[in-house]
Amino acid sequence: MSNNIKHNFKDNNDIVNNLNNKLANLSNSNNTFVNLSHLLLKKIVGYLDDMFQQMLFTMVCKKWYEERYKYLVLKVGLSNERDDLVHLKSFSTCVTTESHRFQLVVISEDDFGYYHDEYHLYYKTATDPSTILKPNTYSLMLNRYVDIDISLFKDVLENCANCRSISLAKYQKPLNSNSFPKNLEKLELIGYLLPLENGSLPNGLKILKFKYSYYLPMSASVFPTTLTELIFADGYQFELAVGGGDSKVLPQSLTKIKHCPVSWIKYLKYLPNLRYLSFDGYCRDGVLEPGSLPSTLTTLDFGESIFRLSGASIIPSSVRHLNLGGCIIDLALNVLPFDAHYDYLCALEFHAPILPNQLPPNIKELQLTRYNKPLVPGSLPVGIEVLKLPYIDSEKLLVGTIPNTVKKLSLFLYEQEQRFPIECIPNSIETLDLGKYNLDFDFKMIIDINNNDDHVDVISNSNNSFVNLSHLLLEKIVGNLDDMLDQSEN
Repeated sequence: MSNNIKHNFKDNNDIVNNLNNKLANLSNSNNTFVNLSHLLLKKIVGYLDDMFQQMLFTMVCKKWYEERYKYLVLKVGLSNERDDLVHLKSFSTCVTTESHRFQLVVISEDDFGYYHDEYHLYYKTATDPSTILKPNTYSLMLNRYVDIDISLFKDVLENCANCRSISLAKYQKPLNSNSFPKNLEKLELIGYLLPLENGSLPNGLKILKFKYSYYLPMSASVFPTTLTELIFADGYQFELAVGGGDSKVLPQSLTKIKHCPVSWIKYLKYLPNLRYLSFDGYCRDGVLEPGSLPSTLTTLDFGESIFRLSGASIIPSSVRHLNLGGCIIDLALNVLPFDAHYDYLCALEFHAPILPNQLPPNIKELQLTRYNKPLVPGSLPVGIEVLKLPYIDSEKLLVGTIPNTVKKLSLFLYEQEQRFPIECIPNSIETLDLGKYNLDFDFKMIIDINNNDDHVDVISNSNNSFVNLSHLLLEKIVGNLDDMLDQSEN
C-alpha cells in the first residue's frame, strides 16, 4: 500500500473518530422536547394532514425516529397522493391492519404475476370485481394495458361508499357520465387522447386532474357544476369554447385551478370561491388588468409564466402566498398591494434595485431567487422572519440591510470573491445558511457580536468534508440503504 493511500486512510479515520467523539458527548436525557410523551407526540402528529410530513416529523431527532412505532399511525387512503409511502420498510410497523385502505388496480392477465402488494387489490379481467372488492377500498385505477370499459365497475363501486376516486391510465374509450358511479368525487386522466364533450363527465364530480398534457380543446359545458378543483398538466393553452355571451362559463364552485391557461383569464373574475390559482404560459401585455383576478384568492402562483405587471390593483390584497415566478415587475408602480399580509413572497428578479418602502410591510418569508443588486437599509421591510438571497454577492450586503426580525437567513448559492461584514447579521438570527461561502469565516464572531448565547445554527457547505464527498462514494453509500426514504434522509 502506497504512503499516499495510507495517509488518506489515516485522514478518514481521524474524521470518523472525531465525529464519534462528538456524538458520544451529546446527551438528550434532560431535553424537554426530545422526551415528550408518546401520547403528546401522537397528538402533535395528528395535526399533520400529509403522510410525508408525518414521516418527516419522526426524523427531528434520533429518539423520535427509533420510537416512531409507539406514536405514529399511518392511515392509508386518506392522502391518495402519498399512499405509496407506506411501502417503505422503515415505516411498515406504523401501518396497522385497522388503518389499511386499498386501491383496486385493474391489470391484464399477462401482468398479474408481476404485482404483489398488500395495499392494493389486483383485478384480472376474467374475475368478478365484487369478489375481491373490500369495504375500505378508496380508489380504482385502470392500468394502461387493459382494454376494458369503466362501466363494468359502476354498480360495484356504487355499493362501496368509500371508493370515490378513479384513475384512468391511457384509457382509449369515449367517456360517458352514465358509466361512472354516482358517488365519484375525483377523476384522474393519465394520457387521455379523446375529446371531452358535454356529458362526458359525471355530475357530482369535485376534482378533475390531467396527469399528462391534454391536447384537445374543450367546451365550458364539459365541466360539472359541482367541480371544485381543476388541475392541468403544464402546457394546456387552448381557448375555452363558450356558447352565447355569458362570461360566467366556468363552474362557480371552483376553488382551485392549477396551470390555468392564460386565455382563460377573462373568466376568472366571475369565480366567487376561487382560492388557489397558478398559471402556465406567456401572457401578452394588457391581458391581466386590474380586477381580472377575484378578491377571494389566497394563493397565486405565476410559476414559469411570463407576465408584465405594470399597474396597481392587479394582484388582490387577499393573496397570502405569492410566487411571482418570471413576472416582469416595476416596484415603483406599486404592483404589490401594501395592505396585503404575505406568509410567503417569492420573486425571481426585479429589474431595478429595491428602494426603501417599495415592498409591502407585512411579509413573513421572502425569497428573491435571482436578485443580485444593491440593498440599502429599509429595502427589506421589518417583520421578515425567513429571508433567502441565494444569488446576491457578498459585497452588496451592508450593515443594516437585513431586518432585525429575520430568524432564518440563506445566502450564497455560489462561491464569493469578497468577504461580507459579519456585523450585517442581525441578533435575531437563529439559523444562518452560508451555502457555498468559501472564504475564511470566524463563526464564533456572530455569537460574540450578536450576544446570542450560542443558539445560532450556522450552516456552511463549502469546506465540509462529508458534504463534499465524491458522487461515486455517495452513490455507494446510498445504494446500501434499505429503502427510498432511508436514502432521502441522507
